Formats: sequence, C-alpha cells, structure tokens
Amino acid sequence: MRGLDVLRRFLHLIFLLVVFGFVFGTLRVSLPTVPAKAALLVAPEGELVEQMSGDPFERAIQGARGQGRPETLLWDVTDSIRAAAKDKRIPVLAIDLERFDRAGQPTLEELARAIREFRATGKKVIAFGHRAHSGPLLHRRAGR
Repeated sequence: MRGLDVLRRFLHLIFLLVVFGFVFGTLRVSLPTVPAKAALLVAPEGELVEQMSGDPFERAIQGARGQGRPETLLWDVTDSIRAAAKDKRIPVLAIDLERFDRAGQPTLEELARAIREFRATGKKVIAFGHRAHSGPLLHRRAGR
C-alpha cells in the first residue's frame, strides 16, 4: 500500500507540473513582441474620461449587448504614450481620431502634455481622422 501511495503522489506532482507548465507557456506566448521599428497607434473611442462612469457590472452587461456608451480611460492613453516615449523601438505616435467623441478641457490638457513629452524626445506624432468636431473646446484651444 505504501508503494501505491508514493506512486499516487508522484503522478499528482507530474500532473500539477504539466498544468502549471501549460498555463505558464500560454501566458508567455501571449505577450506581444515589438519589432525594431514600430508605431504606437492610439485610437480612443467615445469620450476620453479620467474614470469610467457607472457600475462596472452594468457596463459589462451593456457592452456585451452592444448598448454601452464607449469611453476610453485617459490614464491608459497617457501611460501608453509616455512608455512609448522611452522606448527606442517606437519612433512614431499615430493618433486615430475617427471614433473619438469628446473630452473635457483638463483631460485634453493632460493628453496634450503627454503628446508634447513624446515629441520632446524627437519622435514624430501623426493625428488623423475623417471628421473633426468644431466644438467650443477646439475654438478655445485654437485661440478663436
């Protein structure tokens, strides 16, 4: 009986090692690789906010139904831009404004600060979109 108990424990150990190896391998393979020269594409959707609105559970349900109001966290965008500014493999920041809807003045100023920091490293910034809102925020920033 003692030999069977040792065999059982050995097989459990082997099984756990295989499971952990599979999980570790899956997580390791899913990490994205960045080529020697790449561009960071930032494509905010909806409103650019400092904090998501509403209950997280309700947002998840509405998002699954396709009914949610799209929002992008400012800190996700600015942290990505600042990390790319330090990464020598990323010489270009591309900003896709096609699905961008709006943002408050302080939020836009924080985004502009991150973009200025990126440009200060000597890297290029390209912004594009098919439509442009000409709301009061853009007029104020343009000096109109």
